[in-house]
Formats: sequence, C-alpha cells, structure tokens
Amino acid sequence: MAANAWSAGEGSPPIVLRRAADAFTSADPSAPEPLDDNYYRVAGQAICSDVRIPSLEPFSIPPEEASSGCCPRPDRHAPALPALHELASLPVRFHDEVWLAHAHRRLIARESDDWTVLSTASCASVAIARSGGWIWRLDDPVSEDGLLDALVVGPALILALAARGIFCFHASAVSVGGQVRVFLGHSGVGKSTLVADLSACRGHPCTRLADDILPWSCRGGTARALPDYPQLKLAVAAQQVGPAAQPQRFDQIVVLTHESPVRDQVERTMMSVTEGTLALVRHTVAAKLFWPTLLDRHFDACAMLCERIPVAAVAFERDLSRLDDLRRALID
Repeated sequence: MAANAWSAGEGSPPIVLRRAADAFTSADPSAPEPLDDNYYRVAGQAICSDVRIPSLEPFSIPPEEASSGCCPRPDRHAPALPALHELASLPVRFHDEVWLAHAHRRLIARESDDWTVLSTASCASVAIARSGGWIWRLDDPVSEDGLLDALVVGPALILALAARGIFCFHASAVSVGGQVRVFLGHSGVGKSTLVADLSACRGHPCTRLADDILPWSCRGGTARALPDYPQLKLAVAAQQVGPAAQPQRFDQIVVLTHESPVRDQVERTMMSVTEGTLALVRHTVAAKLFWPTLLDRHFDACAMLCERIPVAAVAFERDLSRLDDLRRALID
C-alpha cells in the first residue's frame, strides 16, 4: 500500500482500542508491540485493536502491511484514565435514546477535560480520549451480542474521528466522474433508494460510495470525502474498500426533503452559505456528543465546506414513479 493511502490522517498514529483493565496496569513503553493486534483502515485512519471487530473486517489491514512501515505505528503513551468509579460520577452531557445495534437504546455521555464516557442501560461502556487516539472498553457485556461492537464502531469511533477533524454526515453518496455527490436527509427520505437507483441506472456512470454514513475532512482548505467506512445496511461484498474508497473531492451536496413540493415537480433551490452550514450541522452524526471546542471546530469546518461546494435543497414527492425526474435533477 502506497504511503499516500494515509494522507487523510497526515501521519497520525492509529486509534488504539483496548480493554480498560490494561489501562490500570503498568507497561514498559519500550516493550515490543503485541503481535496479535488487529489493524483496520477506516476514513483514512488506522485502528489498532486487541480484539477482532466484526463490522470492520472488510477494512482489515494484512499483517505484512501493518508491520511493513507503511502503516503508522500506535502511540503507546495513553493519557491517564481515571478510576472506574470516578468515570461513573462524571457530569452528564447527553442522555437520550439513539438507534444502536438495531434498536432504540438509552445512551448516556459523561465527560471530563480529557475523556468522554459513553454507556448504555445494558452496561456496555467505552471511554474516548479527546485527542481521538484512544478508546477504552470499560465493560464486556455478554447479555446482548453485538452491542459493544455497535457502540465502538458507531458513536465511539465517530467521536474519535471528529476529534481528529474527520466528521461524518448522515448521508448517501455516489461518485460521478471521480467527484462525490452527497445526499443529506433524515431517515426515510430516500437516500439509500436514490443511490441504489443511480448506481444501477445505465447511462449514469455513478458508483455508490456511501449508503448511510459518509466521513469527510477539510484539511488544508481542500474538502474530501473518505468513503472507507462500514455501511451497516450493506452486505460485506458491497462495502467500499481498496482503490474505490480513496479520498475524493466533493462536487455537490444536496439536502433531500419531501416538504411542500410543487405537485408533479422536483423543486431545486440553491442554499446560501448560512443555510447550507446549518443543514450540514443538522445532518452530522453524533454532533450532540461534541464538547464545546469540538462544536466550534465542526461549525467552522461546515462553513468552510459550504464556501467551496454548492449546496442545494431538493424537494420531491414520495413517489417511486418520479425517480426519473429526480435523477435528472440530481445528475444531469
């Protein structure tokens, strides 16, 4: 793998995932790294985990590549993790139901100056360093299979990426001529249906990049989509990995809605920078978990993106027979 495959991370060390018990034992930083670590590449970042993460298996890095020097090495100096009873008593920043592991679940976010702790009613808990470099698993519940995996790959990883300047849209996306066209919208608006139609339609050279979540960064003034992220609605064979998942420049961003369309027509309206920025903020995954300084950085990144990339609102009827009209409005 060429070194530029890691350009989105600008040489950042991997995000390290470990069980919390290891945080309270002394370790020699000069000791050899474990040979049984599992490496993954997600959103241009390496992830180094002491356990296999099933939903990240399509994004695994072969051991020979992980040890070749092309993959950045882990930072073995973890920030000090407070005692478990101290973590449980941290102030609550967020307490609400979220969609996690195929069900609505209560998620609680507690935070300190250095950590955000996410926990569920089923006792699955993780702590995310505000540097974005470490995720500690505080519990290994056995009652609900897949919940800890969903917590790690969902809000925990998304928060760690955001801390590194990589945010995630709740969006679908296609690649058109090597550039990315993004479709934002609330659940049920038709994002997945639309990209499935576009990628299957002859005469429209579109490649599906994302079905539900699209990471992106705006480093150095250049906005790029980072589609190598698990799309939980897609089969393993449909995940974007390898050359197809390399960073790509944005072409357009479209906010899809069914609100007040003119009957039998597709309405397309260009949004101002302010309108577009607020739309991007609203359609960012896990933004309610961001701490104040991260909220500011996220808002600035969304504003910068809207200054460079056109953002349009497209209103259409919820009618599959109108897909041809919608396709022409979005691609032609």
